[in-house]
Amino acid sequence: MQLKNLNWIGFASGILLMAVTILSFFNPWWQLRIGDFVSANFSPLGTNFNFLGITFVIPLLTAINISCSLLMSISAVLMIAYSVRPRDEYSKQLLWWSYKKPLTIMISFVVAIVDLH
Repeated sequence: MQLKNLNWIGFASGILLMAVTILSFFNPWWQLRIGDFVSANFSPLGTNFNFLGITFVIPLLTAINISCSLLMSISAVLMIAYSVRPRDEYSKQLLWWSYKKPLTIMISFVVAIVDLH
C-alpha cells in the first residue's frame, strides 16, 4: 500500500466515526433531567427513560438504536476499508454511501424521537 493513494479524509472520517460510535455507548448525546424525578438520555445508539427510579424501555426505540449502531459501525468500517483503496471502481460508490449514512441516521433518529411524542 502506498500512502499517496490513501484517501486521508475518508480514513480520518472513518476513524472519527468509529470513535463516536464507541463513545456513544457510554455517554448520551442529549440528557433531560427534572430534579431527581425524571431523567431521559437520548442518542441514536442508546436511549433510556427513568421516572422515580423506574426505567422504561420502548421496544421500537430499542430496535431503532440497534439499527443505528449497526449502520454507524458498517459505515465506519466501509470508510476505513475503501479509503485505503480509493482507486478501485467500487470504492467511490461505497464511500459515497458511507459518507451519507451518519447524517441519515441522525435525521431519522430525531424524526423518530419527535414522532414518538
